[in-house]
Amino acid sequence: MKTLTILLIVFGSAFIIFASDIDIFFLQQTKFETKFETNLTKEIFNSFSINLSKNDQNKLHKKISYSKIPILILSNEDKLTNYPNTKYIARNVGRGKTTVYFTTESIDFFTKNYLIKLKMEEGNLEEVEAIGKGTLDTKITSMIGKDESQWKHDIKSYSGIVYRNVYKDVDLYFSVSKNGNLKSEFLVRNGNYEQIRTRYEMQTKNSGENQIKKDQNNGEIFYRDGCSEEEEISRCQFEFREKAPLIYQNGREIEGQYKVEKNVVSYLIEGDLLEKNKAILIDPEFSIYVGGSDEDEGMAAAIDVDGNIYLAGKTFSADFPVTSGAYSETLSGNSDGFLAKINSTGNGISWATFIGSDDEDQIVAVKLDSSGYPVVAGTTNMANGPSPFPTTSGAIITHCDANVTGFVTKFNLDGSALEWSSFLCADTSANINDLVLVNDYPVVVGKVFITKFTTDGSDFSAVNCFGGSDNDVANAITLTSAGNLVVSGSTNSADFPIINNGYNSRGTDTDCFVAKLSGSDLTTIFTSALGGNGFDYALDVATDIYENIYVSGSTKSDNLPATADAYQQAFSDNLNLFSGLVFKLSYNGIRLIYLSYLYGNFSQGQSFSSTSIATTTDLVYISGHGDCFSQYTDSYNFFNASATNTTAKGYIAVFDQVFFSLVDTVQLSEFFSSMNAYSSNGILVTGSTTDSLNATSGPFGEYFGGVFDSFIIRISPCDKGSYRPNAFSFCELCAVGTYKDSVGNNQCTDCIAGTYNPNLGSISADNCSLCPPGRVNPNTAASSLDNCLYCQRFYYAPDPGLTQCLACDSDQFSSISRTHCIDKLNASSFIHFGLSSLLFALFFLLFFVF
Repeated sequence: MKTLTILLIVFGSAFIIFASDIDIFFLQQTKFETKFETNLTKEIFNSFSINLSKNDQNKLHKKISYSKIPILILSNEDKLTNYPNTKYIARNVGRGKTTVYFTTESIDFFTKNYLIKLKMEEGNLEEVEAIGKGTLDTKITSMIGKDESQWKHDIKSYSGIVYRNVYKDVDLYFSVSKNGNLKSEFLVRNGNYEQIRTRYEMQTKNSGENQIKKDQNNGEIFYRDGCSEEEEISRCQFEFREKAPLIYQNGREIEGQYKVEKNVVSYLIEGDLLEKNKAILIDPEFSIYVGGSDEDEGMAAAIDVDGNIYLAGKTFSADFPVTSGAYSETLSGNSDGFLAKINSTGNGISWATFIGSDDEDQIVAVKLDSSGYPVVAGTTNMANGPSPFPTTSGAIITHCDANVTGFVTKFNLDGSALEWSSFLCADTSANINDLVLVNDYPVVVGKVFITKFTTDGSDFSAVNCFGGSDNDVANAITLTSAGNLVVSGSTNSADFPIINNGYNSRGTDTDCFVAKLSGSDLTTIFTSALGGNGFDYALDVATDIYENIYVSGSTKSDNLPATADAYQQAFSDNLNLFSGLVFKLSYNGIRLIYLSYLYGNFSQGQSFSSTSIATTTDLVYISGHGDCFSQYTDSYNFFNASATNTTAKGYIAVFDQVFFSLVDTVQLSEFFSSMNAYSSNGILVTGSTTDSLNATSGPFGEYFGGVFDSFIIRISPCDKGSYRPNAFSFCELCAVGTYKDSVGNNQCTDCIAGTYNPNLGSISADNCSLCPPGRVNPNTAASSLDNCLYCQRFYYAPDPGLTQCLACDSDQFSSISRTHCIDKLNASSFIHFGLSSLLFALFFLLFFVF
């Protein structure tokens, strides 16, 4: 990844930027704009512009063209500016001479002769801390004056900042928009937008009325200096104008307007248009769209060590956003597979390519090898024809007699060429359903087969075709922490083999199966089966660090062995519909640990399924289809769920790994195709949507395109010192009195008794300070030195960090500092001596004076 080195050199008040790939031009500027696009979670998007008079522009001497210089959000911890109470600075806002100071009291926009201060009326801005988000690789140096010791090196820069809880459950974000402007967002988690009241304070060279007004014609708010409302803008010395707000909830636009009262701006929204107490943004890191004007479906995703995301699937869109120089820039058939590399911030595509034949093709799985090369697997409908799916010379299978077959393909690093590509032909259907890499060896599963390729695709390393005499299909495969493989699927074979005492609870129709195999030679370690009096399908599988096995799927059986602690124990199949299913097996496949149904309101004639499952350090994530959890909205934090939501198509539910209690869930109108864990606590979810899924802003994928668009959601692990209040919220700083010394989504740890911690976001137990000698604290999670109480008169605390005071002997009492005890006799003698000395001193003084 290229690192952009930027040197900020400041001589007096001139601010000059040098960069390795930025040109510097000196010319006269005629206009600049600063835009704000504000998202109230009922998202409220605003934009404003600032216009200087030509006279003021000409007073600025040499100018820099800012058209190629990015906005820089810099930390002020190295004291880049003496502007009061500044935590962060944004340079080059609006491609002009505007600097934004993010202070503890307001957000201040400063340009030549004009200052606009935004304050949160009756808010908590002074009590919350601004936090940098998205640390950049940009290297910045500030060289002010001739004294090199005062120069600043490696100044931290960010893609955005956030003020947490500027109002109750309201966060204020700032970031760089796709147009290179500074963007702000209000995230209103509880839907209570009425509390947001922004005061605009204008300080200009005009001593006249500094009032912000509302334009009754277009709903905009504005302030002018040096001209009247009716005059042309060219006659103004200064104009501030903010466009009418755009308001969204649940992906739909809602009509609203500004309310202006003496420079305090709030929002008016029709009450019956809103769903009360609803938060909108469900993705704490980012969600983006990839798609063209037709149908697109994201079916798999992977993430590399740098945080770049690889999204794969199928598309019918000829205008899908492939990049120049990609392996294939043209849609070949009715539908093609696609692979896109998305940068780590989610605001751009590094590269994207089609791959396919003259018929229909799709990629169902993508993995990255140890060198970062993407390996994909899928199915093509044209392996034999005039324009078949592409294979490469030297691959084990380059031609099939049958048209429908699976393929495995390895791309080069920039998506411009194939390293190798092979078919997987068979006498019967050879569709591929999933893929893993075992030490860079691709292993694929499908109908009655598990196949391991060599790393160059030139041969098969191992093959296992276990199963019975009827129809058996492996739907998913995962790699365990010990390097073994676990496969889940469905069997119709009455003679399906149960190996090594695997759990066996067969039903009367299609049943679930689970098999564990050696990662080296695909030798079967055990098989197990589970079913009831209906159809049962195992659709996905995951494991934890102990190799316990988690399976998700769907069922029509109403007599499955649900465990006593099941989330839903009973299921009625009287409407001939499917329920979702989740169960957990022991690492050796012998014991059923947990089984539960997952379903919602069948009165809408909707079946349910649990299509994907993934595990993190301590949680189990399940995604599926159907409005499974809306009836429990009063009990849990369901962002988009409602008992009357008839449009819900997908859900994600989060369970505790140990007790399998429901932790959190979200209901959406999206179809989820796959979900997988990365690192130990991150989750990637892919699928397709027909709605505008609150995508985070960026030059790529911000708007919904076709009938279906692909999407990807990344839920990243929280850094040290932060945690998630629930599974789908933003990471928040650990509270005072607590700390978190690991990366992940686990909760913060209380400081032990005898200590206190007044700081937010602590990353170590060392941040918990010991109560000083003479003071004790019997409680955990103390937030202040005031929680360390002084010992009473006959008690003492000789050491720091004590939880209770020690008693002095009967002939003692404690010292004034309460750190030790004093003998009463010695104390009396000392007091007597002190009084005598005092009287003698007074007598001597009186004698000397008189």
